[in-house]
Amino acid sequence: MSSEVRLVRPFVGADRFQKILDHSSLRSLDRSIEGGGEVSVSLDEYLNYPFTLSFGDADWSQASTGAAELGLDPADIDLLVLAAAPRLRFVDTVFRMDLGDLANMPEEVEIGAAERPRALRAPHGGTDLRIYLCLNRSLEPRPLSPWRRGSWLASQEYRVRSDLSGTGFVPIRMTDDDREQLGVPDEVARFATLDDGDPFDREPPSDIVKLYVDGELLDRLAVAASTPVGKHIQRQLFVDATSAIVFAAQGRLAEEPTLRSQHVDDFAGSLVHKLTEVIAGKATDSSTCELRQVEFRRLCDQPTSFIAQVEAKTGMRRDMLDSFGDVR
Repeated sequence: MSSEVRLVRPFVGADRFQKILDHSSLRSLDRSIEGGGEVSVSLDEYLNYPFTLSFGDADWSQASTGAAELGLDPADIDLLVLAAAPRLRFVDTVFRMDLGDLANMPEEVEIGAAERPRALRAPHGGTDLRIYLCLNRSLEPRPLSPWRRGSWLASQEYRVRSDLSGTGFVPIRMTDDDREQLGVPDEVARFATLDDGDPFDREPPSDIVKLYVDGELLDRLAVAASTPVGKHIQRQLFVDATSAIVFAAQGRLAEEPTLRSQHVDDFAGSLVHKLTEVIAGKATDSSTCELRQVEFRRLCDQPTSFIAQVEAKTGMRRDMLDSFGDVR
């Protein structure tokens, strides 16, 4: 016997609105997902390239029928798109339009091309793109009909993660007890470690990288994530976690030298493999596979140079210079 839990809106006709969003899709550089879900992209793509929400297959006439069943004017309903950073706890509105002109609803909404949401500037933690059809004003209360401003009739969510944001790049608020247990001074603001985690594990646990960050720093970062300093700190945290992976890999290579002779694609899914993908790409053609192997050899033989390659992909230099403002 099986069971399924579904969220049901107690409004007559609301299912018509949900059908519209169920026919949406999210497109990144080389992939597309439909009807909600999660997509993993490279660090470079996450930070620098736009994402596109497509409504090309949506039947907006359903909104007219659904609104009539609810006794609503389509103009009372907004298409709303939010970009949320679940770990840093901030949300940006990236698109809003009412349904007053259903014949001219957008086929696509581009996100991050002109003004990039704060969540897509933070490589750890990921971005949740949330789509709603919701009331844009308060109405007279009626049974089985929405009336509060902001009440949603339908929703859909797409989760965008960088290659590494789903494998442990989640900041942990560092307390004095943590500092004592880790054996670091009181003034340490950040500390990354894998503990006994294996960076060559093809199926690493989600919390394999423990990225400790001073609590006050996290609080300030949450309200200043879009500033040059905030962006610089976020890039630095990513590089800190990268360094912890590389140091752990050096330890494993010392224990098991034969790992050096293998192709990095033999460790697909591991943190080591994901880092080579950050630099060389995820394609499966022979040229890209060889580039990943070149970077793996760099990790083995020149670990600090490898870390520098990852840093270059984050765009941190630009953020560091911007953090000085007009100082010359």
